[in-house]
Amino acid sequence: MPGSDADLPMGGQGPDASYSRQTVFSTITQALIYVSGILLTPLLFKISGPGVYGEYALLLSLAGFLFGTSTMGVGFAARRYLPSATTNAQRIALFYPQFWGNLLIVVGVGALILGVGGLLSRFELAHSYQYLFLSSYLLAQVLYSQGADYLRSTHRVYAFNCVTVAQPYLYIAAVLCQFAILGRIDLTVLLWTQVASLLLISIYGLVRVTTEMPVSFVLPTFRQARSDLVLGGPLVLSYIMDVLLAFSDRYVIGLLIGFEGVGFYAVAYTLGSVPLFLAKALTVALPVRLARLIDGGNPEAAQRIVADTLRLYLFIAIPYVVGTIVLGPRIMALYASDAAAAEAIITLPVIALATVLYGIFLVFTAICIVELRSADIFRANAAAAVINLILNLVVMYFVRDIAVAAFTTLAAYALILQRLMSNTSSRWFAGLSISIIARTVAAALVMGIVMGLVTRFAPVHPNDIVTTLALVAIGVLVYLLAAIASGVVTRDDMGRLVRGFR
Repeated sequence: MPGSDADLPMGGQGPDASYSRQTVFSTITQALIYVSGILLTPLLFKISGPGVYGEYALLLSLAGFLFGTSTMGVGFAARRYLPSATTNAQRIALFYPQFWGNLLIVVGVGALILGVGGLLSRFELAHSYQYLFLSSYLLAQVLYSQGADYLRSTHRVYAFNCVTVAQPYLYIAAVLCQFAILGRIDLTVLLWTQVASLLLISIYGLVRVTTEMPVSFVLPTFRQARSDLVLGGPLVLSYIMDVLLAFSDRYVIGLLIGFEGVGFYAVAYTLGSVPLFLAKALTVALPVRLARLIDGGNPEAAQRIVADTLRLYLFIAIPYVVGTIVLGPRIMALYASDAAAAEAIITLPVIALATVLYGIFLVFTAICIVELRSADIFRANAAAAVINLILNLVVMYFVRDIAVAAFTTLAAYALILQRLMSNTSSRWFAGLSISIIARTVAAALVMGIVMGLVTRFAPVHPNDIVTTLALVAIGVLVYLLAAIASGVVTRDDMGRLVRGFR
């Protein structure tokens, strides 16, 4: 990992001095993290089986949820004001009280989990490895996140990105090594390797913290804790709604269909949500850019940026949805198994379409942040989460199919997008062109028809990765030609895109 960030000293050169380089590096990091998930899902699915992988996915999502909600916003002030701290005394006063406060809270929650887990295990309602993992994961995650947050808050962007990307790849390498040695992988190996990888990576961040700031054993005061709860509490509530919306379907599937269904759904969700990476990459710096333009008295430029962001996102995301319809089962067979491919015929493209809607939602979320409308985000997420959970429980009770979860996710994302857009000023829609969107859909459909014809009449083996990649290449070429011919892409667009990235 890089240990030097001389070009980004604390309190010195601020983040604007190398904003473009940091943005590119952060985008690459997000891509690598997303790729690690793409690699990890089929790896664990194939070497451990759908049942083991399904239980692993449920436990890991539960652990993440517990960590995200346990501190109830403690540390918000540190993350907000550390970037502008100019002296070591200021950084110590901001960092260490919330560090010990978070650690104390997590230890308390971990002890509660151990107590409740031990009680449930007496009635055979839980297994010891489950609650031991949850409590250990919380401790490992708080140490890891504290070091990573310190690096990010003190403008060590490159070190932060390297720490963030190192953890999943260390986990993948460790799982592969154990599989090579043991010849098998069970659930306990998957869980405890996750904890070990977090602890190992956390060492780097914590060493940076303790070498730059003398350790100070100071707990947050009542006033500090209250301030963090007031400011950070609503963000935690929004996070709860996000998690409920994103993961409740997995628990309903596990309850009504079984762990194997969770495994199939998780694989389809991983592939279907590929466009979400692009949406997150495009919206990382969007609130900052919009705020600067609006505060600088140039709202028209801000509106053009929103329109260009949506246009670029839809230009890539729409053909992906069409591609999942044509090549979805073939890719799922290569990615996971033939059984997963059979389950994903409907599930994969529906999830892909839902992800497109959620990506648009992220763009409008950036607008809400700039306009200080975080309450609108929370209300939209809360309504969608409740509706998604109710629909899954009711419909899946009668129709035991993982495709139900995909359709309820689509409905929920459509709802939150509609609610947010309905509360957004019409001026933000001024630069959007329905004609361009319609022509983008038409170009994608042309691509899908050509790919379908080639798949139907060309002698290609369904499980051949080379021919599958060739089909993808044909689809991309046809789509680009159709987009150029229909005027979706012009020379002016390419020129503006190049100038925007400079």
